[in-house]
Amino acid sequence: MFNCSPSESDFWQGLKPYKRGWKTDGKGNFYQWDYTHNDIEWWRKQGSTLHHKGSINPQTGLPYKGPKHKPMKLPW
Repeated sequence: MFNCSPSESDFWQGLKPYKRGWKTDGKGNFYQWDYTHNDIEWWRKQGSTLHHKGSINPQTGLPYKGPKHKPMKLPW
């Protein structure tokens, strides 16, 4: 768990707002802030499904945990 908020994360601030609670890098990757762990959940769009790619350290912008969630249909 990190001691960092969304406003303190340069990586999070550098992403483009997408839909409510979601951000994107414009390359098919979508991100959600995980308030439980204070990190960033990383998802990749494939067709009409999002596949979890892991969790990102909000301070470094680097992945530090692998995928753990099942694919989900697009929530928008």
